[in-house]
Amino acid sequence: MIRTYWQAERRPTVVSLPSVQSCQVMQDLCQVPTCIITGETPALGRANGFRRCMDGDAVLLQVQVVSEGVDLHLRRLIDLAPTQSPTRWLQQVGRVMRPVGESEYICTNRNLLRHGYLLEGVLPVEALQSAQLAFPTVSKRSGSRAFGLEGLGKLRPAGVPLANGLTGSIYYVSRLEGFYKREYAAIVLPQSPDVVWTTRSHVQKSGRYGTWERCEPPHELRGFQSVPPGPLTQPQLNWWQRDARKYGLDPQAEVDRKTFGVLPVLAHLKLRIQ
Repeated sequence: MIRTYWQAERRPTVVSLPSVQSCQVMQDLCQVPTCIITGETPALGRANGFRRCMDGDAVLLQVQVVSEGVDLHLRRLIDLAPTQSPTRWLQQVGRVMRPVGESEYICTNRNLLRHGYLLEGVLPVEALQSAQLAFPTVSKRSGSRAFGLEGLGKLRPAGVPLANGLTGSIYYVSRLEGFYKREYAAIVLPQSPDVVWTTRSHVQKSGRYGTWERCEPPHELRGFQSVPPGPLTQPQLNWWQRDARKYGLDPQAEVDRKTFGVLPVLAHLKLRIQ
């Protein structure tokens, strides 16, 4: 892949890799001139590597070096380093987005799905659609934006099929508070930095549910459990097919009860997903 891109057009190309060892392996595999820069590379070696990259003489293989503070007009980034850090991802992508010439970002992992929202609308919807086709399973780690790392592995998301072809996530958690069951729902969208937090209460004795309302996220997750999925009733299915598009959802998608729950949330908030 690296050889294909570089030989097609020798623009300044940097490859992000997760470790020094992977840089050395890639240098043996990619069959084009390369130079390696890591945190241990001395200043003279860095200067030489950067010069060769900018002159189009070699592909730059690096580990967390080309980020904030590196003032080079790099034009192509091949991302082979998955990261949970939105700051680290944005810093390295920013190096190839300087306003000089055409920028190119090639992602081989879930980084675009995890962190693309940081570009706040700059990223075309088609790029996110392509990334979701490559990784069709909703990542459990998408919820780290809503719950922090504490919720990973503990809370299970449901995919939200959107009318624009993308798939968002919704997390439902609940816990007992006296005679009430308190529920929270968090809607996480791949194209937006905002997490929509809502809550409602359920009176155990009467069986009545309250209305979903906007809220602040809970301060901690102790005592919360994920709300389980289940089959839809016919009235729920009819409602989805009739009104889903009104709220930015895909009315043709097959949904279970857990996914369906996003519809009453949006209806109560009078909110349409763009």
